[in-house]
Amino acid sequence: MKIQLKRALYLTIISTLLGSLFLLFTANENLFTAFINNLFMISLVLIIVGGTLFVIQGGLFTAINYSFKRVYKSITRKGKYLAELEGENTNDNEIKRLSFTYMPAMIISGIFLFIVTMFLAYSAI
Repeated sequence: MKIQLKRALYLTIISTLLGSLFLLFTANENLFTAFINNLFMISLVLIIVGGTLFVIQGGLFTAINYSFKRVYKSITRKGKYLAELEGENTNDNEIKRLSFTYMPAMIISGIFLFIVTMFLAYSAI
């Protein structure tokens, strides 16, 4: 757990530096509002990418892929021939799960930056 929090801290610092770097390209009259907007967008990207990796790691797409393979084997001629040649004892039942090490850090950092930017946005009004 400490490793994930350390990664989340590093990711938050990098995201904050990246948000301040984006200020060079989005020079407005109000730099504070532009900085909040940049951090908000970065936090949304972190949450979306982390959430996508969470869904992939959970195995949703592997189950869908497995079901499509089974349907393909039962419908097409090639699939039927392959099923007869391989027999019923194939390794199709083996589902490979992926593991992403930075996924929890991305979600934690994204949620933290999201909350901070919401707080800063409403306190700046």
